[in-house]
Amino acid sequence: MKNFLFKIKKNLDNGKKYYFFLKQNGLSTKLIRFTFIFRMLTSFLAIVGIGLLLPLAKGIISQNFDFLLSSSIYENISNYLPFISSFDYLQIFFLFSFFIFLATTTKNLILYYGGIYLTAERLKIASNTNRFVFDNYLELGKPFYDKSEGSSESFFFMRFSIQIRNLLNSFDTVIDISIKFISLSLLMILISEQLYFFSIILLFPFILINKILIRSLRKSIDKDAKSELGFPVSVNNCFLRLPLTFVHNQEKYESNEFMACCKDFEKNKLAIDRKLSMIKPINEFFIFFAMLIFSLYLGYLSYINSIDIAKGLVFFYAFKQFIGIAESLTNVHIGITRSTVQIKKSFKVIEKFRKKIVPSGTIKFEGLNNEIFFKNLSFKYPGKKENVLNNIKFRIKKGEITSIIGRSGSGKSTLASLLLRLYDCKKNKIFIDNIDIREYSNHSIRDHIFFVHQDPIIFNDSLYKNVIYGANKDVSKEKVIEILTKLKLGPLLRGLEKGIDTEITSMGVNLSGGEKQRISLARALLNNAEIVLFDEPTSALDALTEYEIKSAVDEFTKNKTVIIIAHRLYTIKGSNKVVVMEEGRIVEKGQIKKLLKQNKQFKKYWDSQRLDL
Repeated sequence: MKNFLFKIKKNLDNGKKYYFFLKQNGLSTKLIRFTFIFRMLTSFLAIVGIGLLLPLAKGIISQNFDFLLSSSIYENISNYLPFISSFDYLQIFFLFSFFIFLATTTKNLILYYGGIYLTAERLKIASNTNRFVFDNYLELGKPFYDKSEGSSESFFFMRFSIQIRNLLNSFDTVIDISIKFISLSLLMILISEQLYFFSIILLFPFILINKILIRSLRKSIDKDAKSELGFPVSVNNCFLRLPLTFVHNQEKYESNEFMACCKDFEKNKLAIDRKLSMIKPINEFFIFFAMLIFSLYLGYLSYINSIDIAKGLVFFYAFKQFIGIAESLTNVHIGITRSTVQIKKSFKVIEKFRKKIVPSGTIKFEGLNNEIFFKNLSFKYPGKKENVLNNIKFRIKKGEITSIIGRSGSGKSTLASLLLRLYDCKKNKIFIDNIDIREYSNHSIRDHIFFVHQDPIIFNDSLYKNVIYGANKDVSKEKVIEILTKLKLGPLLRGLEKGIDTEITSMGVNLSGGEKQRISLARALLNNAEIVLFDEPTSALDALTEYEIKSAVDEFTKNKTVIIIAHRLYTIKGSNKVVVMEEGRIVEKGQIKKLLKQNKQFKKYWDSQRLDL
C-alpha cells in the first residue's frame, strides 16, 4: 500500500513539474479552458448523434414513429414547430437522419478548426521550450562544454521539441477520452444499467493486461532513449575522423564501428517493436472475446424480452465506441510513457545546466579606467585535483600591451578564459578597476573584450557572415573586403567563385590554417572593443605573412589595452610588459629589455627564436 501511495505521489509531483514547466513556456489557462470546452462540445455532439439513433432504429424496426407522440420532448418541439405533428413515416425518418447528419457534420467541423488551433498553440509551446533550453545552453560556462558532445546536444534539442509536442497531444487525448468516457457512460446507463456494468466487467481484464505490457515496455524505451543519444555521437565521431581514416587506411574499422552502433540501435528498436507488436494482437483477441460475450449476452436479454432490439443495437454501437476509448487509452499510455522517459532525461540535463552556469554579477562594466589586477589567483578545473594556476599576481594597465608567454600547458589560456568569465574563479582574485570581476555582469565584460582564439571557429556560412560574426555594428561588404585585403587575403577572395559571398564549409576545411587565423583577426579588426585578447593569433602563419600583416594589427590595437598570449615572440616585440609562466606559476615579469638582462627563462625563449630587439 505504501509503494502504491508513493507511486501516486511521485506521478502527481512529476505532473506538477511538467505543468509548471509548460505554463512557464506558454501553456495558458485560456488554452486549457478551450481544450476542455472544445472536447466537451465535440463529445456532446457525438452523444447527440448516437442518442438520435435510438428512436430512429426503433422507428425503422417497428415501421412507425407513433411512440414519439407520447414523448414530452416531441410535444415541446411540436409547440414551436406545429407542422411536425403532420409528418408521415418517411418525413420523420428523413428529419432524424438530417439531425444526425447535422450533429456529425458540426462535430467534424469543430474538430477540424479546433484541431488546427490546438496544433498551432502546441507548436508555439514546443518552440518556447526549445528556446528555454537553448537560452540555458547560451548561459553555460566552459566547464559544461569541456564534457559535452555537440552532436548529442543537437539531437537532444530536436527530440526535446518533439517529445513536448507529443506530451501535449497526449494530454489533449486524455481530456478527450475522459469526457467521452463520462458522456458514453451516462448514455449507456440511461439505456441499460445492467448492460453498462456488464460492459465494465468485460473491459477490466483488457485494461489490466495492457497495464502489465506497458510496464514492461517502459524498460525498453529507457534503453532506447540512451541509444538514440549515443547514435549521433558515434556517427559524428566517424565523420570527424575521416582525414585520419583515409591516411591510415581505417575504412574497414570505421565501417565495423558504424555497423556495431547500428546493430545496437536496431536491437533496442526491435525490443520496443516486439512488445508493441504483442499489444495489438492481444488487444484484438480481448476485444473479439468481449464483443462475442457481449453479443451473446445481448441476444439472451433480447430473447427473454429484457431489452428491445432498438435499444440493444444502439447500446451495441455505444459499446463499440466504449472499446475504442479503451484502445485509445492504451495508445495514449504508450505515448505518455515514451514522452516522459525522454522528458525526464531532458529535465536532468536542464538541472545539470543550472549547476554549470557561471554566475553573473549585477554591475554593468562600462569600460576600463585604470587596470586589471590578478591578485594571488589559484585555480583548478572542475573535477580535477591539481591546480593549473598557482598564486598568480600581476597587473594589466589601461592602454598598454601585456604579453603572457610560456610552454604549452603553463596556464596562459586559462587566464584568458577566467578573464572572459568562461570559468568562475574564487572571490576577490581578479579585479577590474578595484572591483571584483564577479560583481560585473558577464555580458558587459564580454562587450568590452574581443577574443582572438588560437583555434579559429569557422562555421558553415558565407565568408562575409563568418567575418562579421561578433561585430557590434552593421558592416558593409566593401569594409570587409578592405580588411581582408589588409590581412593579405586578396588571393583567397579572387580565388573564390562568389567572392565574399562564397559559402565556407563547417570548421573551414577548405581553408588553410593561416587563412582561418586571418579571418579570426579580421573579426577583431571589425570590432571596436577597447580590450583585445590575442591567444596565439599568428601561430598558423608563416614568418613572412606574419610580418606583412603586423602593420594592420598594430594600427588596429593603437590606444587599446592589448593582452597577447604567445609562443612565437615576434608578436610581443612592442609589449610594455611580459609575464613568463611555467607550470601554472609566474617565474618572471617585466619589460623585455629588463628580462633579457636577467638572463633567465625569457632569455632562453628569446635566443631559441633568434630574435633581435
